[in-house]
Amino acid sequence: MASKFDCKIVTPEEMIYDSQVELVSAPGLEGDYGFMNSAAPYVSVLRMGTMTVHEDEHDQGRQFAIAGGYVEADGDKVVVLAAQALDTSTIDRDACNQELTDCKDKLAALAADDPKAAYYQRQSKWQEYLLSRLG
Repeated sequence: MASKFDCKIVTPEEMIYDSQVELVSAPGLEGDYGFMNSAAPYVSVLRMGTMTVHEDEHDQGRQFAIAGGYVEADGDKVVVLAAQALDTSTIDRDACNQELTDCKDKLAALAADDPKAAYYQRQSKWQEYLLSRLG
């Protein structure tokens, strides 16, 4: 049995996850990262993707969609600072579709060089990613 360590997933709005785990995998820019207890100190940028936490060696893992951010590991803890994060088991297809439609409508009404366009483009990508997790 592997020894456990702290894992936190934090967004600007809330703490999404805080528990003891045995294994964490996170989507890095150049591939997925895996972290176990006593990992070497590490800081990296995360891409939009799915993060999996295993609370014990026999579980299937709990999955979180993250919209990019940063990960810091220091041996006895892993902290993910995510722009947005959501437990994939709570994704609501109707809400995602509505948000995607709203973002596309707002984008269509903006000039291409409007600073708000980047926000709505990113939100559209996030909603599309969440919908892709539903299959």
